[in-house]
Amino acid sequence: MNISMPRSRDYIILGLCIIIASLTFGYFFYISRTQDTTVKVVGFASKKFDSDVVKWHITINRNVGLNDVAKGYTQLAADRVMIFQQLQSAGIPHTDINTQPVNVLPSYGNNGTISGYSLTQTFFLISNNVATVETLALNPTSLFESGIIIQSSTLEYFSSKLAEIKHDLLADATEDAKQRAEEITKRIGMSVDKMVSARAGVFQIKEPYSNEVSDYGIYTTSTKEKEITVTVSCAFAMK
Repeated sequence: MNISMPRSRDYIILGLCIIIASLTFGYFFYISRTQDTTVKVVGFASKKFDSDVVKWHITINRNVGLNDVAKGYTQLAADRVMIFQQLQSAGIPHTDINTQPVNVLPSYGNNGTISGYSLTQTFFLISNNVATVETLALNPTSLFESGIIIQSSTLEYFSSKLAEIKHDLLADATEDAKQRAEEITKRIGMSVDKMVSARAGVFQIKEPYSNEVSDYGIYTTSTKEKEITVTVSCAFAMK
């Protein structure tokens, strides 16, 4: 009895090891067979589109003497009224314009002492009337003739239909991935079955014919014409 007991225990341990090994081998065999019956591809899609929303940033400026800050405020107020009138006459309502507070900074003379002040005010408008805003921003002659000093002026372009464009592009990229998978599988005598996984990359929205990319995506606002691209990584079962 004392000799047979250890042997029985050894047989039990050996049996458990065989079972565990069989299960482990079966699992890895299943995984390997699953991997052998899938094809992984990356689909690509791109689309060019024109922006239908424009944002115009304008900063106006007045320089005054040490004792003329109040005069500077008055001048900026008159400039602002003049600009708003021109915008309104062009069909841009006041409700589209956002005005920022006046910023006052000291100006220094050659000896390093304060010689006066520079007053600036920034405002921006957002409009669907892209052509009209472009005309005003790119041809500010009438503003200069009125004595208005524009310190800076920039245009940014956006699209109100971007969500729809992205949705369609993902569908196109997925279809492109399927076509690539079909080209691969037919060369090895198989065909594409159902899609088992898909992962979309980030959207790159940039100026046309640009090869710039970013891991976090790009959204270029400096050009009215844009190109949007996206990739979709897909895995398809084969049959």
